[in-house]
This record gives sequence, structure tokens and C-alpha cells, in this order.
Amino acid sequence: MSNTDFHALLTSGGDDRLALHPVSGLNPYGHGPAPRPDDLAMGSSTASSISSHAYQRLASSHAALMERIQRDGELATYRAEIAGLRSRLQALLGLGSRKAQADIMFSASGTDLHLLAAVMVAGVSASLLTITLEGSETGSGVATASAGRHFRDRASDGSAVAKDMPLGAVHQNLALAVRDGAGALIANMDIERQLEAMIGAAIRAGRDCLLVIGDVTKTGLIAPGLGAVFRLKARYGDRLWIMVDACQLRISPETIRAYLAREMMVAITGSKFMGGPVFSGALLCPPAVARRLSASAPPVVLGAYVGQDDVPEGWSMRAHVPPRANPGLLLRWQAALFEWEQLQESGCDEAAHAIHSFAAAVERRLARDSAFEPLETRPLDRGALYGSEHHGREIDTTPTIFPFLLLRRDAAGRPIGYLDRDETRLAYEHLAAGSVAGRSIRLGQPVVCGSRGGLPVSALRLSLSAPMIVEACGKAGGLNALVDNAMLALDGAAQAARMVSDAAPLRQSARQSA
Repeated sequence: MSNTDFHALLTSGGDDRLALHPVSGLNPYGHGPAPRPDDLAMGSSTASSISSHAYQRLASSHAALMERIQRDGELATYRAEIAGLRSRLQALLGLGSRKAQADIMFSASGTDLHLLAAVMVAGVSASLLTITLEGSETGSGVATASAGRHFRDRASDGSAVAKDMPLGAVHQNLALAVRDGAGALIANMDIERQLEAMIGAAIRAGRDCLLVIGDVTKTGLIAPGLGAVFRLKARYGDRLWIMVDACQLRISPETIRAYLAREMMVAITGSKFMGGPVFSGALLCPPAVARRLSASAPPVVLGAYVGQDDVPEGWSMRAHVPPRANPGLLLRWQAALFEWEQLQESGCDEAAHAIHSFAAAVERRLARDSAFEPLETRPLDRGALYGSEHHGREIDTTPTIFPFLLLRRDAAGRPIGYLDRDETRLAYEHLAAGSVAGRSIRLGQPVVCGSRGGLPVSALRLSLSAPMIVEACGKAGGLNALVDNAMLALDGAAQAARMVSDAAPLRQSARQSA
């Protein structure tokens, strides 16, 4: 198989967000099917390019995969391969014992997982309300998907669908704000009161609720607070379903198992922190939840998002969705699991040191540099999940996403205001295009975070990923090189902010002339 065929396979089995631009060869996130080693890649909170090591591993195995497909047929091969993928994922998560179990359903993306969860829960509820975080903390299509509606014009099987149309019975989604109009964090007690009002009213009206919590969100939060979530769960029992949106996968297997032990579904992807190529999603369902959902008979149209072998054995859904192989999904998950296995092999102590050192250096720079203002965040507090005796691993307690605003400065370098959303987007595009530092600098896409002084603003994000940690641990001077690269990326962001700020009067003049 040629590289062209291999790349086509690697970018198959998803919606139009996987499509490559005919000129750049990149998807809408700015990444392609091949490694981009010259990029300064610090944007894993949005997406990553496949690493050279993972690419080589897949390239060396895809010929054998194609031979098995030729010999045994595509469906039989996919069935065997996806079963092996489940086993690898269970091993990485420490699942399989009587105390730690979960059924695993695969799908193309995190947004697909929100759709699947909502439609399945709606299928076993008389009426349903879903509650998700606002799109600025989760994803632009999540609210639509969580309302059980098509969230794009094309489904992950490639078929055309009607965006915003419900797949089955109509249900409502409410978005929960965790930041105020100025981007500041809303107090946990106020969020809990909002949730109590939403959930209480729905349950009194005879509806079930599906609450989606973020661990961690686009800006690195755990939201809403876990203490509030567990109090609500204790109050409403089986009427309140909970899914943890862990699609960033910036949590340890121990934390995932702890959520599962509390009968919460967990949605993960391999394309953010783990550094696999976009799209690869998995929904983990603990036994008690799996028993309830496995009897669900979803609408036939859900088969546009999931195939028979992506659904766990024993679920009645398998009879309602078509048999369909998705080798692209398989390859993307294989790349992500390769990175995950490499991270585990790097050693906990070394990885923890790298994470802590990186976080300290970046936070220090953002706090001291007049080009930036760090966006307000909270400590990663999972005390309510574990109890006071658990201290957590470094990945659970140290930030790996660092959001910041770009500041406008005067000739002396003093901050005099903020870049607005359009200017921040322009700075992001300059960085990605390589027009600032002579190489592409990939930061996390801008996220909306309210207004400052009436000016709508967005935050960029510098993010740590598993392949970066592995490289830092795997060679002499690796950690110093990692920190140096982060500083170079922030140098570029400051320069891009200056470029955009200096050009603002010219853009204003051009608009007035037009």
C-alpha cells in the first residue's frame, strides 16, 4: 500500500472534520496524517499530529492488516482487531478484575460519544434532560449532540444527515456556565444551586437527567465541583445519570477506575493528551450502568455513528446498528495506545518530575511576562472522589493546560489592554502558519472567555502531551529542551500579539475605507 493509500485509511471513518484541505493537506485543526516534526507542537488541548514513532509503528503493521483483510474479509478482521484493542485499553486502565470492570464502546470522536450517551439514556428513560458545560469548556457541537441531534451535516460513517434534527425522541439540553461574563470562575456553591434547580425541577416533572461533568475541560478545570456532583447523586439516585467528559484524557487510570466505581460513565479520546491523531473515542460504562443501557433499542439512524463491533458484546444495540468496519478508527486508536504504553514505560517518578517542572516553568513565565494574563483556573481537586487519604499522581494534581489572554502593550512594553477575539484568532493563525518564528507554532485554539471592559476576549492554550513527556524522560537534556520549546512558543505568542496589535490601526483604516 502506498503512503497515499495509508494516509487515506488513517483519515477515514469520521465526519468532515477529518477532511484534508486540497492545498495544505491538513484537517481543520491544522494537522495531517503524517508527522510534522518541524512544528513546535504545544496545542494538544485541541489536537496533535501523529508522532514519528507512532507513525512508524502503524506503517510497519498496516501491510499485515491489509493482508488479513484480503484473506479473512474486512468485517472479520475488524471484529478481531477491535476486540484486541479493547483488551489493550482494559490493560492500560487496569480493568478486568471483579473490582474494576467496564464495557467499552468505540466511536469516532468525543462529540460522537456525547450523542451516543444521550440517545442511549433517552432510550431507557421516559423523558430526559441533559446538562452539559458551555461550549467554551467542552466542544462546539456538544450541546447539540447531547440533545440527541445530528451535530454536523455528515455523520461519522460518511452519510449526509440533517444538522440539528433529532435522531429519535426529542429531549432538552441545558448548558451550565462555570465562568461569568468577565471570564472569572463562578463559585462552586452557586453552580451547585444552579444544578439543584435544573435537576430538581426536571425530576419533579417526571424526567431523568444526564449530567456531564468535565475532568478536565478545555481550560483545565474540573467542573462542576465533585462534592456537589456526589451530593446530587446521593439525593436523586438512579434518576440522575452522570457521564465524565474526560476526552482530554489528562487523568490517571486510577481516577478513571474511581469514577467507574461510582457508577459513572467515562468518555475518553486518544487524540488530545495522548497525542494520537484525531478522531478516536471510547465510552466506558461500569457494570450497573451497562446493565441498564445494554437493553436499550436505539433508533436505527444511530448506526451512522457506531457499527456493530464497536458496541460491547451482549448489548441489544448490536442488533439495531449495521455491521461496519472502521479501519481508520482502529489505526488512530492503535497510535494513541502506543503513546499511552510509552508513557507508562517511561516511569512514574520521571514523568511526574517532567510534568511538575514543565508546569512550574510555564506558570512562572505567564505570571511574569507583561505580554500575557493567565486565565483564572482552580486546583485539580478530586478529594471528594478519593477521600482525604489519596494524594493523586502528578498528572492528576498538576495542570497540563495553561490558558492565557494576549495583552496589548505600549512602546515601553507596559500592558494597556487586551487583544479582542478576532485579534487573538489572527495571532493564533500567524503562529500556526509559521509567519512569526519561521516555523509553525501550534497552540490550543482560542476559547471564548467573556469580555474585559466590554471587549470580547479569547484565551490561547499551551498544553503538555504524553509524547512530550516521554521525549523529556527518554534522553539526556530532554526536560530542558521541552521547557525551552515552551518558552519559544510563548516568545512567538508575544511576538504575534505585537504584530497584530501594531497592525490594528491599518485594519481599522481598511474597514473604514471599504
